[in-house]
Amino acid sequence: MNKDIAASDLVLNADTLIKIIDKLPHIVYLKDSQHRFLLANKACLTMLNATGEDVIGKTDHNFYATSYVNYVHEMESSIVRDGEKKIVPEERFIDPLGKEQIMKTIRLPFYIPEMDEIGVLGIAVNMAKEKEMEDSIRFQNEILQQQKEEIDEKRIIAEDLYNKVRSGLRVSKFIQDAILPNDASVKRLLPDSFVLYKPKEVTNGDFYWVQAKDGLIYMATIDCTEFDAGGTFIAMLCYDLLSEILKGKYKPSPADILYELNEGLKNNLEQCIDLAQMSERVYVNICAVDKDKFYIEHCGSGAPILLVNKYSNLVLEPKNDITGLPFNDAVHTFVDNRIRIKKGDVFYLMTDGIAIQKTRIRNQKETFGYDRLKDLMLEISDFTMDKQLELLNELITDFRGEEEQTDDIILIGVRI
Repeated sequence: MNKDIAASDLVLNADTLIKIIDKLPHIVYLKDSQHRFLLANKACLTMLNATGEDVIGKTDHNFYATSYVNYVHEMESSIVRDGEKKIVPEERFIDPLGKEQIMKTIRLPFYIPEMDEIGVLGIAVNMAKEKEMEDSIRFQNEILQQQKEEIDEKRIIAEDLYNKVRSGLRVSKFIQDAILPNDASVKRLLPDSFVLYKPKEVTNGDFYWVQAKDGLIYMATIDCTEFDAGGTFIAMLCYDLLSEILKGKYKPSPADILYELNEGLKNNLEQCIDLAQMSERVYVNICAVDKDKFYIEHCGSGAPILLVNKYSNLVLEPKNDITGLPFNDAVHTFVDNRIRIKKGDVFYLMTDGIAIQKTRIRNQKETFGYDRLKDLMLEISDFTMDKQLELLNELITDFRGEEEQTDDIILIGVRI
């Protein structure tokens, strides 16, 4: 386990992180190697029906049945021993109030500097509403099947209810995936595309976001790595904010979304952080793609968006007007940049992970750089998207050589 990600290296202190994770709807906790709770957010305390004083220092034996405790402790011991995360897509158990819980759980090895040992960081997403929605959709399908030959009016009413349930299900799916959309959902919206996602560490602060609404496909890459290990919690907060923003607005532009995201981050963080003294920033690139009217609208900061035009082989770099979130929007402004596209064009949205990757040449370290990346994308853009993904993985690995991965890597490629 790499101790370079120790909590003592974080710019944000423990009290600040607790205040941030208390804002999340997800259950978050930290245990030592003896399975004793060291930290539990409000969502975790609510499920345990306990206060912080009742939980800290206790083990699962104080709250759950022995059979479930043995299962959890065996898994946590293997995580501490092997240094590998464990993901359980659907974990069922009885909580202290006797209620069955259905959770998607992620457990990660986490170095605790004060104790000089590896503990377990746990994140759980409540799947009960998701299951209720699936059952509701299944029930409505049965009703539609039975009634569609009887009365058309009832069929229309049932379909309307079905669509409303499906809309809610799409929003809750982001929570189910615990940050990232799965490959199937990306391919469903963008059939001719690829996602290159290579986290640097077990915990990371970079993520991508893809969703369709009102005829537009919204895409974003978000870089929270300046927060170090705390970037995982900031990323989860950003993901929830993005989903809520898009849910409540009709065809928002990328600049509209960035404004709302900036306000949401400020409102949540200013309760526990002096924003004037805060140097960490969240770097966001957002674009809205209209495949019918053939344009991309973009707003963001950090890495550029690259557009390869099949007629003239040009790479376009929209201006980066933002230095990172959150900041004072009375001083900075959010400006959309619209780019015309043609059938067959390829564009790439990314974080800075590839550009800052280092290698060692003649005893000197050299970075990959944006110029090299642009030349590479021009060279391989005519290949299929699956072939491009294969080549990128090979070329990045060859370039890195013996050097460690410098940063989280995200690059999304889409052919119009």
